[in-house]
Amino acid sequence: TSPVFGTFTPTNLVTRAATRDITIAGTGLSVVGTNVIYPVVTVGGDVCTWKSNTAIQIICTAPAKDAGSYPVLVVNSDVGSALSTVNLTCQGATATSLPSVTGIFTTTTTAAKAATSANYLRGGDVLTITGTNFGTLSTATNTITVGGDACTNAKVTTADTQMTCTLPAKAVATTSAAVIVTIPYVGYSTAADLSVTYKAQESFPTITGRSPSIFEPLNGDILTITGSSFATTGTVIVNVGGMNCTGVMVASAGSLNSTAPDMSAGSYPIVVINPDNTYNRESVLVAYQSGDYRPIVSQVSPVIQPKHLLGGDLLTITGTLFNDNDVKGMATVSVGDSACTDVMVVSPTTITCIVPAVSAASSKVVVVTIPDTGYSTVTAVVATH
Repeated sequence: TSPVFGTFTPTNLVTRAATRDITIAGTGLSVVGTNVIYPVVTVGGDVCTWKSNTAIQIICTAPAKDAGSYPVLVVNSDVGSALSTVNLTCQGATATSLPSVTGIFTTTTTAAKAATSANYLRGGDVLTITGTNFGTLSTATNTITVGGDACTNAKVTTADTQMTCTLPAKAVATTSAAVIVTIPYVGYSTAADLSVTYKAQESFPTITGRSPSIFEPLNGDILTITGSSFATTGTVIVNVGGMNCTGVMVASAGSLNSTAPDMSAGSYPIVVINPDNTYNRESVLVAYQSGDYRPIVSQVSPVIQPKHLLGGDLLTITGTLFNDNDVKGMATVSVGDSACTDVMVVSPTTITCIVPAVSAASSKVVVVTIPDTGYSTVTAVVATH
């Protein structure tokens, strides 16, 4: 039976690209008798290198052709031939037209970390890929794979030079995964271009809280961060809006303190970076603003000198801005390193609490903290009963 040419895909091909296979569908594409007769396929008179076929399908690798439109012919020896009804359009591109990956970084936080072997990523991170020959913004069929798994939401964000996608999850705790960009009918970047390194999700630091959340510009406030997986050895970096904090002290894997950088008014993300360059992905902000928003302690009663405050005494603190931002009942008072109990925000100008016991008479700093606004201090003398 003579072969019958149905369709072939793709109909548009860069025949000098790394991938240039075409698939032909039809009937009678191979003859089975005493011997199987394999067909010969030509594109514009040049042989399409055979890869596989059945009676209804042929796959072959198109020859390198100059730009142009070429007929596709299937010939079964001693049986007949079939000619395509449409031509294969060849773009004639060279290897310089293939996509190339030159840079990889994440955009999940503003403190973007380059994706090298020392900068770990995890599934769900948004990956930005820079390079060349990525196509136009309307290119909707480009694909990105990471270690053989497809990135989701792949798209060209800057014509020819930038793409983004969402990293797939990886079951392996630590693995190097090559990033491959594929452009239909053009080809794909090489595995040797760049790769990312995955690490287990629980190895990344997380931020669950920060205090205060509002700073005064140029004030050098202490920023306390709570969370998990903070490294307790090595150098931990705390970054606020692209500026590093100073004096970072890691109290535990779940708590650290640092001195906030001087920033102009605005809101800025916090990033905690462990020594192995893992860092948090949560969007946690602090605000810098000028003006009266911090609590101000003006007086402590009973009068501190010459009377000592004793553990169990009722302490009354007067001042201003104790109840801003609807935080009544959430304020804290500490005397030295010990927390007062039964703290009560009576009004925006009055707080009461029970003084904690201390080991000996000494001067202690009384700290009043209002969540999300800040703190104020005064020195008192405290003794035991």
